[in-house]
Order: sequence, then C-alpha cells, then structure tokens
Amino acid sequence: MLVGLIHGYALGESIYGAERTPLYAYLLGLAVIQSTIALAAMGLARTLARSDAVKLRLIGAGTAGVGLAVFMQQLVPAP
Repeated sequence: MLVGLIHGYALGESIYGAERTPLYAYLLGLAVIQSTIALAAMGLARTLARSDAVKLRLIGAGTAGVGLAVFMQQLVPAP
C-alpha cells in the first residue's frame, strides 16, 4: 500500500499546479493507455478461447483471481 501511495504522490506531484491543458492531456493519455491495455487483454482472451464460452469464463475468472490476490496483498499487512 505504501508503494501505491508513493507512486501516486510521484505522479501527482509532476502534474500538481499545472494549467488545465496539460492536466487534460495527462488524463486523456492515461485513459487511452488503460483502454488499450484492457482491449488487448480482451482480444487475447477471445483469441485463446476461440468462441468457447467456458474457456472465456475461466480466463476471466483467472484474471479476476489474480487481481483479487494483488488487491488483498495491498490490504493485509505482511507478518
């Protein structure tokens, strides 16, 4: 969690106090990159599944499981 805060601080510090145009460009670029990554992952999943709904759902469940595991690592402190 600390790493996420530091990362957010570093990114936020670079854009803090900027005029609206660079801020909008930053947010637009972030949205485009995130959308590109999501669409690429969707295309890869569809290619791997080859129109088999069960495989596609298993790929989605695996992706959700990895995301949940990473999320829980951020919430639960290490012993």
